[in-house]
Amino acid sequence: MRRIRNIAIAVLALLVVAGGVFWYVQSRTPAKSDCDIAADMMAYRKTTGDEISAVKDKADDMDDPNGYILKKYDAWQSQVPAYIDQIKTPDIKARAQAVSDADGPLIAWHKGLMANPPDFSDPAWQASNDANLKQISDRIDKATKDLRQVCPNAGR
Repeated sequence: MRRIRNIAIAVLALLVVAGGVFWYVQSRTPAKSDCDIAADMMAYRKTTGDEISAVKDKADDMDDPNGYILKKYDAWQSQVPAYIDQIKTPDIKARAQAVSDADGPLIAWHKGLMANPPDFSDPAWQASNDANLKQISDRIDKATKDLRQVCPNAGR
């Protein structure tokens, strides 16, 4: 009986020491700053955009092999808000949300082109498309610039 009690005490002491070590390590590990989270979000956007562009460059017209591009856009639209949800500082969160909001029309535009490819040679379509893309691009650029004003590491 005494031996079991001694083993139990040793195991309990070991657990207390292990818990103390775990707490110490956790308390010394710095949490990510909101700007680091915003930078991760911007890096994710860039990587995903590069992956989509690489597939589009290899595909004919608006082909989407095995729905890869649409899946990437869907992942983008679910992952970016997950980054934003982690941000605590209201100003940084609002600016990160503005970037996400600016992405929406671009993603919708591209999904629309894939679902219903236009006649790319039509001058009227080209003019309308160019103007629309300019507005979308300007909105993304402004939102990105605004985020970088408070988080210079976002987007490097």
